[in-house]
Amino acid sequence: NARLYNKLHEKQVLLEGVIKCSVDGIVISDIRGNILHFNPRAEEILGISEDDARKILAQELSDLDDDERTRLYNVFKRQEHISHYERTYQRKDGKRLVLNLSCFAIVDENRGTLGVVSEVTDVTEKKRMDDYLVRVEKFAALGHVASVIAHEIRNPLSGIATTVQNLEMEYEDDSPQKKDLQSIIGEVDRLEKMLREVLDLARPLPLQMEEVEVVDLLASTIALLNKEAVKRKITIRKDFDCRSMTINADPQRLRQVFLNLTLNAIEAIGGQGEIVVSTAAVQTHPERNRRIVINFKDTGVGIPVSHLNKIFDPFFTTRENKGGTGLGLAIAYGIVHAHGGSITAESELGRGTTFTVYLPEADEPTSTSPGLETHLETGTETIMLVDDNDAVRANLRQLLASLGYTVIEANTGAEAVAACHNGVGGIDLFMLDINMPEMDGVEAFGKVRSIIPQARGILITGFVDDGVDVQQLPEGIVGVMRKPFTIRQLSRCVRLALTGSSLEEMTT
Repeated sequence: NARLYNKLHEKQVLLEGVIKCSVDGIVISDIRGNILHFNPRAEEILGISEDDARKILAQELSDLDDDERTRLYNVFKRQEHISHYERTYQRKDGKRLVLNLSCFAIVDENRGTLGVVSEVTDVTEKKRMDDYLVRVEKFAALGHVASVIAHEIRNPLSGIATTVQNLEMEYEDDSPQKKDLQSIIGEVDRLEKMLREVLDLARPLPLQMEEVEVVDLLASTIALLNKEAVKRKITIRKDFDCRSMTINADPQRLRQVFLNLTLNAIEAIGGQGEIVVSTAAVQTHPERNRRIVINFKDTGVGIPVSHLNKIFDPFFTTRENKGGTGLGLAIAYGIVHAHGGSITAESELGRGTTFTVYLPEADEPTSTSPGLETHLETGTETIMLVDDNDAVRANLRQLLASLGYTVIEANTGAEAVAACHNGVGGIDLFMLDINMPEMDGVEAFGKVRSIIPQARGILITGFVDDGVDVQQLPEGIVGVMRKPFTIRQLSRCVRLALTGSSLEEMTT
């Protein structure tokens, strides 16, 4: 008997050792849910000690309603197993986890159900990465579609914009016709902004990085919305860490994120309520810079759990009737990730939502990009304009003429090359559309350059991805302009090109 007892004891010690050393959380309970064993990994994942766990039922470790509890009880009574059962769990420290549970019934020799063994795995980070990869695939697909649509929309949009700007110059400042034309320009700008938002999702533009003090940027952004918040009886409370928090960022893009999150919070509250914007700096790894954490917490209606994994998807919106496009959070997501950060959302229906932005703290300061001139710059040089779209070419010619330039037109690349072969001289600048049939702008300029070695050119395009690398432009090409552009941008680009400066910073 002593030998049998020793063997049983050794077996029990072995089993307890296996459970204790398991890389997954192990929770053993009776059929009613009373917890009998709770291994160290379960304590670590769930943020609760074994002693405290024994005071509650196993089903209280997840957000199960009465119907689901009854269903699971019957499953285990029938001695069936459950695999890959995902549930959300909120720890005492407020951290919300996604858990993967596999549960197995414990059966005695009489085929009675004694209890349940639950294997607990924290899949929170895996879920976030899976969601991120799915979102990347969606953005890539959107990028292909947006690239094609952009050219089809931007060409007529450019024609409208240039025509209206030409007409506007014919009227006095106080004439009603000029005001009507300015309204049209405003709507064209709005369409261009919407198009640019879609393109930003497809292929974010290069960030204009500089050293930014997070608290200062947040404070100035919130100040822009205070009046709207007060009007709606909403309090925006700032809970900023007093320490300096400097990051390398594009302040305008980051302001766009902060504005979007704050405006969303205002809309979610609707009536009286509170928004708390807080900051903190956390050290997640001893050998890495601190991460700046920015929380936007509101007392709004909350977001259903079924929507939480979709809110950063392009075109997903619950505010169709209020003018929502479903692009705001998708753009914010892209901007934050372009800064090497991440953004998450936690919500509880009827209690509110918290968006959290994580950004890496600055390592070294970066230089800023120079500002752009806003006045019209004129000249008297000669420009050859090459574009196969008659309307776009005619309107561009009129704008260039209004700036004082002499314009020679060609409607194909071959026509421009032939004109140079035939001795048309005195051309100071070539402006060529990239995408033309038979001979594109790049090929045409290459042939022009073989005839006029000192020729300078600007490429024009309506595509977001035209295969031209602005870092490796053909010799003589000083930059790329993307349609549509304003007369001020046009005047500035032409002057820069004529003086031999790079236009890289002027691409739109």
